[in-house]
Amino acid sequence: PPSEVIQFVGLVSRDTVGVRLAGQHLQHAARSWLRKLCSRERKDEKPADGKLTQAERHARREETRRLLNAWHLVLSEPCFHQQEDALRDILLDLSQCYVFKDAEPLDVVGCILALETDVQKLASVKSLQDQVVKIAIKASRDAQEASEELFDKQLARLLFQEPTPLRFTIVEAFVGWRRAKDSLDNMLNHVSLWNYLLSGPWLKALESQDHPLAKTQQGGKRALTEHAAQLRNSTIQLQHLRTILRHQKDYEALVKQITGSQPDNITASGDALAQFDAEFRNLRTYVKLFCSIGSIDKSSLEQLVGDVKENEQTMPLKEAVKKFEKLAVRQHLPWFWPLRESDVFLKIWEHTAQAAKPAQGPLTQEAVVDKVIPEARKTWEALALSLEQGSALLKDIQWCIDLEWSSVKLELERLESTTTSESGAPWAAQAFASAEAARLAAKLCHWAPAMQQLRNALAPIFKQDCADPCAEELKQMVSSFGDGNYLQYSFGGVLDAVGPFRATINKLSEPMQDYTLQLAKHEDSLTWLLKNPSTEDFNRLISLCRPNTDNSVILAAIASLQQTRTFLAQALYGKEYDGILAFLSELALLTMDSSTFEALVSVQKSFDPMLDLLTTHSRTPGVQACYDLKRIHERGTFSVICSVKESEQLQCKTPEGELNYESLAELRRQLLMTDLPAELEGATNLPAMLEELVNKLQLLEEYGRCTMELFTLGHFAYHSGQVVLNVSPEQTAAELEVPLQSLQQRLADWQVTGCASCASSSDLCQRSASRPCGTRSGRCSASCTWLPTRRPCSRRSSRTLAARSWPARTPRRRRS
Repeated sequence: PPSEVIQFVGLVSRDTVGVRLAGQHLQHAARSWLRKLCSRERKDEKPADGKLTQAERHARREETRRLLNAWHLVLSEPCFHQQEDALRDILLDLSQCYVFKDAEPLDVVGCILALETDVQKLASVKSLQDQVVKIAIKASRDAQEASEELFDKQLARLLFQEPTPLRFTIVEAFVGWRRAKDSLDNMLNHVSLWNYLLSGPWLKALESQDHPLAKTQQGGKRALTEHAAQLRNSTIQLQHLRTILRHQKDYEALVKQITGSQPDNITASGDALAQFDAEFRNLRTYVKLFCSIGSIDKSSLEQLVGDVKENEQTMPLKEAVKKFEKLAVRQHLPWFWPLRESDVFLKIWEHTAQAAKPAQGPLTQEAVVDKVIPEARKTWEALALSLEQGSALLKDIQWCIDLEWSSVKLELERLESTTTSESGAPWAAQAFASAEAARLAAKLCHWAPAMQQLRNALAPIFKQDCADPCAEELKQMVSSFGDGNYLQYSFGGVLDAVGPFRATINKLSEPMQDYTLQLAKHEDSLTWLLKNPSTEDFNRLISLCRPNTDNSVILAAIASLQQTRTFLAQALYGKEYDGILAFLSELALLTMDSSTFEALVSVQKSFDPMLDLLTTHSRTPGVQACYDLKRIHERGTFSVICSVKESEQLQCKTPEGELNYESLAELRRQLLMTDLPAELEGATNLPAMLEELVNKLQLLEEYGRCTMELFTLGHFAYHSGQVVLNVSPEQTAAELEVPLQSLQQRLADWQVTGCASCASSSDLCQRSASRPCGTRSGRCSASCTWLPTRRPCSRRSSRTLAARSWPARTPRRRRS
């Protein structure tokens, strides 16, 4: 039997001196014995639904009682409970027993509470009793965490079934873990727990107890009664009042539970708090927005706002309701709040404040109350009256046109709600119709001329001998609304003015109206589309030109051109219209999406470079050479550059780009092999242009060769990359002969003077008359031969030598 085993352990651990602490072997033996005892008749299989039957609960309870008694027997021996390591390990083994570890938390709590009498008997081993209580506390916490309720009902029934000392300890730990004490907010957030804790049996049971739970209970009771008294005399802090209003029903129930009556003054206190919050909100808006816009002195108000913000939570209600009594602007603050988002009123306010601003310093609050606010209110009310009566001119209320439609409607509603109507009836609905008519008049101002331009640009698709009534109507629109004439209409009169023209423009949806406006802005693109009616030819042109560019902008424009042509093909090709109205009716049948308008804008934005690509790469080389000839003849500027490379000596610049020597030579070859047309874009003298170009290129090539000779011979006036001659389009080939002859003479002179400089340089020259001077071999005279393996024998300036960057001088080897 266990008792005899433990009695034997006690005998062997005592001697005449006292008690010997348990060694490692004895500790191991005791723990093994307890674990073996714990594992007897263990049931590893749990019920399918996780619930135990009554018989299973009773068996589990008896097993738990047996294990507690076994642990109590072991730890009752001084050799174990006086050894800290042994005590800690044995208690840990208890918490790992299957009756605690594998069972459901609620079952563990219920089992320990049912064995409370047995737990009390463990008082002789305090550490064992504390361990059992800890196991119960942990199980209650696990049960609550597994529940979706704020306070699990089954756990509540177990913990508050009756007031007992063990339950006091578990509930106190549970209240601390849930943070359900120390403040009114914490209590009301866990009102179901406090309903149990403040019930009659628990109040009576803890009344005379010196338990921590009794202090927690009394603290909650005191908080509820004190706040109820503060509500009656309006000394309650704002933070507590907000908590009470947030949980009003729960608070009233708890107070009634402990006092027997409902708390007073909650509704009135809530109204006072709402008024304080509204005034404080309005004051902050006035200081931050309106004072800033009007350049108004706000230092005293900012100090007041900062003080209230700092002490708001702890401020008594009685003090809060009187906080803004001395403010002169207080009576106007509610009027400012709905106007804080009105762009129209903010402009009125700014203009009024600037007009009242003194020459020096900011506006004072007294001046704002006496002058600015009455004047701004007067202007605002006059605006509302003029809109109600329809007498306002559109030029004075252009915000009805410029703002988004939703913003316009909000502005009209604010005007109606913040002013007093002359007739006493609502007028915003009628104002909506007038504002919509004003916006339509503004659109007609631009749309009607655009449709006239569109009619002219698309003239080939309209019948020429057919009268067009819509064209006359467009003229009337232009006369009535064009050039800003719509701004002279009154707010009420514009509704009748746009009436006759609604049917025409309303044939198109608003997106299509905007599309036609944009379409009329670029006549060149419309003309080009009309000239390319064949879809097959168009697609062939696109496929031919697309590979010839890697510019992402032009590629995107080509894709947009395809999309735009596809969209407009139904209306542009294969049809002839009686008038503009028929064309608009055809456009109304087209289906637009979000990318249609963007594609049109992309085409118009990049049309010129895209058209250049489509034009140049759709011509044969010979035809393109003719276009280049005309372009060079009219706008080409030639430049001769000093360079030892022949390919770099000549270039031609046009607004469309540059052509180097090779490009010019290829152009000349193409032109000489091509039959020139008699006329090209109005030019009829292409043969003369070609002859002029050939002569000019021949002279410029000779000029470049002479320049290269001078540079090679070391003339100090020439350096690499120097532009030595510019020829404008107006200069002819005959005019170039004079500078060429001058350059040739300079070359001849330099060759003679350059030879004399090398006469004394016998190590660099060899006397020879094998070749005449001036040949491209580099000889400087008829009697001097320059050794090609040597440096040139010319005299160069220090600047020329530095530019050439000669390598460092090395010792000269003697010639054999």
